[in-house]
Amino acid sequence: MRNSVTKHLFDLRHACELVIKYAGGMTYEQYVSSEPTCLIVERLLITIGEVIVRLRDTRTEPVPALKANVRGIVGVRNNMVHNYDDIDQAAIYVIITKHVPELLREVKELMAADETEARE
Repeated sequence: MRNSVTKHLFDLRHACELVIKYAGGMTYEQYVSSEPTCLIVERLLITIGEVIVRLRDTRTEPVPALKANVRGIVGVRNNMVHNYDDIDQAAIYVIITKHVPELLREVKELMAADETEARE
């Protein structure tokens, strides 16, 4: 993979790991009652959405290879950036409990395949 794609994958992996670190294992009620956690996760989801857009703009393989709900993640990112006063915490909770772990798994697989390819 090209260096910019590799950097984007590292950024994506890191942001996903942080979402899981800060919000993983929380119930919905715990999540929405923790304003600091909501703010951290919202910022990380903005980063994740932006990285996905940048990967898509490179017109290389990683984004088409992702099966996680990247369209939904980018949509939530866009909503948070442009409609800050109308953030749907229930939608965010679904993304952080279902889609982010799936995305993290897929990104790790892509990175491992890239490392294997680089060694050969």
